[in-house]
Order: sequence, then structure tokens, then C-alpha cells
Amino acid sequence: MSDITPNHSFFQDQKLPNELMMDIFFKADLKTLMQCRVLNKFWNEMLSPYSLMKELTFKNMDKYTSLFIHMELPPWENSTMNITSIDPIDGAVRSCELPFTVSNIGWWNVIGSDYGNICIRYTIGGFLSELIVWNPLMKCVRFLSDPASKQCCQAIFGYAFGYIQNTDNYFVVYVSKRHFNDKFLQYHVFNSSQGSWINGTSKNLRLHRLGYHSVFYQAKAFWINWVESTQYSVANCVVMFDIYLCEFKKIKIPRKAIKDFQYLIVYEDILCFVSHERFI
Repeated sequence: MSDITPNHSFFQDQKLPNELMMDIFFKADLKTLMQCRVLNKFWNEMLSPYSLMKELTFKNMDKYTSLFIHMELPPWENSTMNITSIDPIDGAVRSCELPFTVSNIGWWNVIGSDYGNICIRYTIGGFLSELIVWNPLMKCVRFLSDPASKQCCQAIFGYAFGYIQNTDNYFVVYVSKRHFNDKFLQYHVFNSSQGSWINGTSKNLRLHRLGYHSVFYQAKAFWINWVESTQYSVANCVVMFDIYLCEFKKIKIPRKAIKDFQYLIVYEDILCFVSHERFI
């Protein structure tokens, strides 16, 4: 790398008009733009406006994709301090260091990811947990309070994270019930456009245990509800929470669809329940 400091006036006196420069930037991926921002102060100011980054994100959304890998561990299991990023185009594997440090008694787990942002629940050490929304590429972090830290141990709880499609508005959802026999479910919803949590209660759906994995789709959060059988847990139904109506609903799983392993995904803009037998 050259040790020559870029001449600030050179970039200000660039011959190409700003409109053409922006057309060039629109054809670049976000990683390249992040690298251009650190060249000098002038380019940093030109490429930093939030409205520009928002437009570039949506314009390049389907062109460049990264896959972030994290083992699905319960939140009390210790994890490493990195998430692995895999580029599906060239297969490049990179380690993304987390923006916080936990002690040997701390833990963290991924709630969900969408639009290049990852929502993580973590504790540095002890029982009080926090939430962050983190963009590993742009190195932007937003810290949020965790509603669970203000509650005692909950018999049932679940988290979800996601964006409203084609907007920059995301939601974090936390639902819980302290005792199995409680008549109501509690919910907390964080709306990024308002920057605050709302909370309330809803009718009891006779839930047993929500899975750690969740899906956020069309302004709704989904979990699989599990019930205990003689030997292991069995998927019983899919639980849906509407973030606008603040209402819960149960979707029954056909008996023939229940196998050894079940999970939820969104495939080709359709919410899918996937199940398969155990392979030996």
C-alpha cells in the first residue's frame, strides 16, 4: 500500500460530475464502498449520508450475498467470539469478530438476521443480558435493553428479529410466560422507527415450549411450539405473533408432517415448515 497521503483538493476537483460518480458507486458492492469511505475525508462525507447508504443497500440487495454461520446453541452454552461469514459466490470464508467481549461465564446467541444485520442476545458475565443489532460489514452497532433482564425466570420465552420488506424499519420481538399455568402471554416489541419498546398481554394459547429458532415474515414472528412426549419433544404447532395487531395465533401442524427434525424457513417468499427423518 502506498504511503502517499491522498490530496484532498484533487478529489474535490475531480473531473467527473457527481451524477456520474454516483452511477459508478451504485454499481459497486457495499464492501467496496466501505473501503472508499476511508480513503479521505471528502469521499467519507460523500458516501456517508444515511439516505445514500439506504438506497445503495436496496439497489444491491439481490446482487451480493453473504452467509453468516452460527451454531444453534441454547443461550446458556458458551460460544466463540466470532461468526463465520461465507461468500456464496467465491466461497471465501471470513471470521467476523463480535463487537463485545464476554467472560468465561458469559454467553451469546443469535436471535435472527435480515438485510445484512444480525440481532444478538448476550451477557458479558452473569444473568443480566443485553441485545444488539449489528452490521458486520458496515461495523455499525445499536445496543438495546433486553426485556428479559427485568423479569425472573420464565417458563416460556421466545425472540424474533426482522425487517418490514423493502423498508429500513426493523422489529425485535420478545414473548414470555412466567408459569405454564398463567392465563396470559406477555409480549415486548421494539420498533426501530420509533426507537422504543411497547409491551402488553394476550390470551393464553396453552403453549409448552417455544423453539430457539424463529422466522420473521410479512410483519409476523413465527416459532415452533414443542410438547414433551415419553422420550423427546415433539412439534405441536406453529405460533404466529402479528406485530401490528399484537395478537397470537396457533397454526396446527398435520400429523403426517411431524418427523424427527423440524424447522421454519422462508423459501421463494413463502413460509415453509420443513421436516425430515433421522439419517443413520
